[in-house]
Amino acid sequence: MHEWASRALKEGYWLNTGQAMIVGPGEKGQMLHRDIALWPIFMDGAKNAPEAMVSILLALSDFTEEVGATRVVSGSHLWDDFRRDADPTEYVSAVMPAARRFSISERPCMEPGPTPPSIRGGEACT
Repeated sequence: MHEWASRALKEGYWLNTGQAMIVGPGEKGQMLHRDIALWPIFMDGAKNAPEAMVSILLALSDFTEEVGATRVVSGSHLWDDFRRDADPTEYVSAVMPAARRFSISERPCMEPGPTPPSIRGGEACT
């Protein structure tokens, strides 16, 4: 994480959150959300607000459609209104094998996928 962040974020950075997420059968999924909503000023500015957060999701197990890969709404970081609800047809699954990472701006809408039939694990850093 530090190696990537030092290269990509030349102005420096703060690690806000680091968490492991283990999702198993029968667990309730999260609603579609933007982590940046923790700071409403960035929601109000929508696509014109400064980039305040970047997330990296590391797959600790395979993220497939069958086990409920995290979903994102591609292009939602360009919306004029960050409070607009996404249509489910806009969702894209972040399918990836274990040990791969998925880096995104925290402007997009995202949600964990449906409940997996087996355990799915990931680590998120923002």
